[in-house]
Amino acid sequence: MDVPALESTQQEGDTRIFLHTLYSVQNEGVAKVVIHASDTDIITTCLYYGAMHLSDLTELWVRTGQNANLPIHEMVVALGPSQCCAMPCIHSLSGRDTTSYPYFTGKRAWFKSCMSLDIPDHFEGSDLGKLRAYKFLNNKLTLLKLLPPTENAFLLHLKRAALATITDKNAHIAKPEIPPCTEFGWSLDNGHVVPVPSTKPAWPVSMNKTISCGCLKGCHKKAVPCYIRCCCQGRATKCRRIHTATLESSDSSCDSENE
Repeated sequence: MDVPALESTQQEGDTRIFLHTLYSVQNEGVAKVVIHASDTDIITTCLYYGAMHLSDLTELWVRTGQNANLPIHEMVVALGPSQCCAMPCIHSLSGRDTTSYPYFTGKRAWFKSCMSLDIPDHFEGSDLGKLRAYKFLNNKLTLLKLLPPTENAFLLHLKRAALATITDKNAHIAKPEIPPCTEFGWSLDNGHVVPVPSTKPAWPVSMNKTISCGCLKGCHKKAVPCYIRCCCQGRATKCRRIHTATLESSDSSCDSENE
């Protein structure tokens, strides 16, 4: 039987699930819905729709591949509408099929941070590049993949996460007007959609990097200037023996000069 209301331009089966679910509830009087899925994309989107569009539905369940039944209707009540509304965005920011994620930062950490921090509308004096450089210089053992992303890479990630969130929140519309992906951190390459790579280097071409002899004691006697790993943290406000040398390249140039 043809159902005109379900004729959709959506390309993903994950989103069509919610188009069919809302149609069944609103037009067929269905009081209980069970969705078979183990994909986190569907589970998080269920929380959003359970709070925003299916609040009158008696029961909404997700049955996972491990035969576990998740009571979405109860989870929505426990979390509250505001947290459920933010779930697609948090899920997209923390990594999914169509977005990357900051390394070693899981969804639980993202959720706790988003729910506990008072995030302002405008940021002043924030610079991921400076934070990235500080964390690298402040700890010899810091892995590069644990550093914050560059400002440019994070902006592209935000755009892709925003598009994924828009797509999720329009899943109940048969023919949604989704903006072009090329405006949200994607590009077309021979007909294939590929992510736009970061346009800035992972490390500044020229930067001030502090110099040290590497010893634990005796720097003052040897007239070696303090650096960021000293107790004074290489700050001119705490110490008068601060000195930096401007390097034209990154770590390789630093190593050659230290030698």
